[in-house]
Amino acid sequence: MNKSKALLISSLLAFTIAPASAAVSKAVSVQGNNGVAHAFGLDSNHSLTEQTEFDVIGGNKKTKMTLSYKGVPIWGEHIVSEQNGNGKIFSAMGNVSNYAGMDTKPDISAGHAVNALKVKFGADKIENINVKLIIDANSQKLAYLVDFLDSDKVSRPSA
Repeated sequence: MNKSKALLISSLLAFTIAPASAAVSKAVSVQGNNGVAHAFGLDSNHSLTEQTEFDVIGGNKKTKMTLSYKGVPIWGEHIVSEQNGNGKIFSAMGNVSNYAGMDTKPDISAGHAVNALKVKFGADKIENINVKLIIDANSQKLAYLVDFLDSDKVSRPSA
């Protein structure tokens, strides 16, 4: 069985004074994702990206949108909107925080994050490393999401 692990490595001293994430439900009447972001009180540095869309009863569609700030994805926050057959969004709910003023320049590089991972797990034991800079909604700090395969835990099926 392949064991894949993910590790968050915080960027030292990068933080924000934004309030904690809270579930917010809004009855809105807007057109497009920018209108949804504005309805939640988010500034133009925040953006929403459609992630998943599906049809619901009555010809409406629901869309899950991920939140980013200055192009950095926010891990743990999203908005689900519902739109009618004409594309008009009439409701939206989700967990959002306002990250206005947050510095999105990490104090450590992706390479340093990977090196810290290699020290912790052993350089010869990990492979298929993927690194992504994110904002962790729980700590409201910049972090690297590091996904990797622990080759010590790889096994083949046996009969």
